[in-house]
Amino acid sequence: MDVKQRQHLPRFSVYANGRLSYAAIRNFYVEEELLTAQLLQLRKICQPLAGHPAIYAYDLGNESSNCVVRPGKQMAGKSVPRN
Repeated sequence: MDVKQRQHLPRFSVYANGRLSYAAIRNFYVEEELLTAQLLQLRKICQPLAGHPAIYAYDLGNESSNCVVRPGKQMAGKSVPRN
């Protein structure tokens, strides 16, 4: 694929199930299914590592604003439920 062809593709490629594809990124700030998946990911990563002396912090954002934008200021702090 040449550069001109790539200009019409979404910004990020996805590699899954052994193949490269291009797809639009869903908005994980507003889609309930994605919010639930984010919470599950955080629990699965953070719970086993809680209290580990080598872990000081975990970046929950990881530059998410490079992918999608919150729909408005009212959504600030709503990404992941606080438990």
